[in-house]
Order: sequence, then C-alpha cells, then structure tokens
Amino acid sequence: MPGAVDRHYRPERAAAADRAVLWVVVDEDFELHIEASAYLAGLRAAGRAFNTEKTYAGRIALYLS
Repeated sequence: MPGAVDRHYRPERAAAADRAVLWVVVDEDFELHIEASAYLAGLRAAGRAFNTEKTYAGRIALYLS
C-alpha cells in the first residue's frame, strides 16, 4: 500500500496501580495498541491463566506487525 507506514508491535509486561502484572501490546514508540490491550484485559477478566494472556500478547503483536 503506497504511503503506508510499517508499524512493529511487541508484547510488554506492565504493572498496574494495584501491583498486578498484566500484558499489553505496544509499538516501537511505546504507544499502546488500544484494541489489542483491551482484548488482553478481556482475557484477564474472564479468568484466563497468566500464561494464556502472555502467549496471546505475543501472537497478537506478531499478527499486527
């Protein structure tokens, strides 16, 4: 696509205010990918395992890149 900018995303571990560890997806400028991070939050809210969230974060970042 002409004029399109390639963005590279990666999973990042983040610490919440309550000291909980969670996973988010960020680009090379550390800007949060809102939709991907919201999906990961949904997994967390559904009670999925920590490693499930970690694995999905990596795969979503790879897909977005």
